[in-house]
Amino acid sequence: MRLIRVAVPVPALEALTYHIPDELGDPAIGARVLVPLGKRTLTGVVIESGLGTRDSGPDETSEPANPESRIPDPGSVKSVLDILDASAFLPADVVALAAWVSEYYACGPGEAVAAAMPPRAWVESERYAQITAAGGIGLLTERGARLEILEALTGEKPVRVDAVLGSRRGSHAAATGSACRGLRQRIDC
Repeated sequence: MRLIRVAVPVPALEALTYHIPDELGDPAIGARVLVPLGKRTLTGVVIESGLGTRDSGPDETSEPANPESRIPDPGSVKSVLDILDASAFLPADVVALAAWVSEYYACGPGEAVAAAMPPRAWVESERYAQITAAGGIGLLTERGARLEILEALTGEKPVRVDAVLGSRRGSHAAATGSACRGLRQRIDC
């Protein structure tokens, strides 16, 4: 099993250990990878590699590249979803500097790496919505904010959820969010 440590841009979160699936190559230190974290998918930066254990007999053990690294139970390790860079996106010395900053200033390595990244280097997920057949019927029965949301979704293409929520400002924004949740539960649009 090949394991790597990944810094993700989440405040005060230590580096996380992930498994590299066999179909993916070995990412370089400083390469960006897509990793699952809870229900989200985040871009992380490889800060340590060579942690994996090789297929060995019962008497053999494999030492990590860094003795201070904690290798978790292999059954509890999630897999990397994708490797975004064929070579290092951040040079190894910048990754080392970010690790030092993380230790010195007592912040998470992801925060320190994020400060070293150029703008728009993180892949961010976006939520889209599209009207369903039940939502089309809802156009005939709904009123107010719910009707406005359904009308915003009537096109053939999915619409970004933040665009629908952002179309109403001020006190209407909270009502729009509540209306979206209500529509999703009632008519699954």
